[in-house]
Amino acid sequence: ISRHAVKHGDSVKDVAFSVTDLESILQYAKSKNAQIVRDSQVWRDENGVLRSATIKTFGDVVHTLIDRSDYRGDFLPGFEKPRFKNQLLGNLPETNLQYIDH
Repeated sequence: ISRHAVKHGDSVKDVAFSVTDLESILQYAKSKNAQIVRDSQVWRDENGVLRSATIKTFGDVVHTLIDRSDYRGDFLPGFEKPRFKNQLLGNLPETNLQYIDH
């Protein structure tokens, strides 16, 4: 990421998409000669199986595809819920934001 920031400044490096049927999407991308940065990987924990892969898009931007079809956890494998609840959060308006990765 630091090399990307030096080259591009404050910019987008990876846009993640929630998908279903990751393998079919990868097969289609490969048939169109897409550059696969990271082929399909499987992540497991007690909440199920999550699959992901990364493909190159325009310039130095990549898209990470995340298939949660067989995963029932709150976020990603290995994620642990906070041990306490911040009481101030109840005073904030709903955002409809489902996930944030940083």
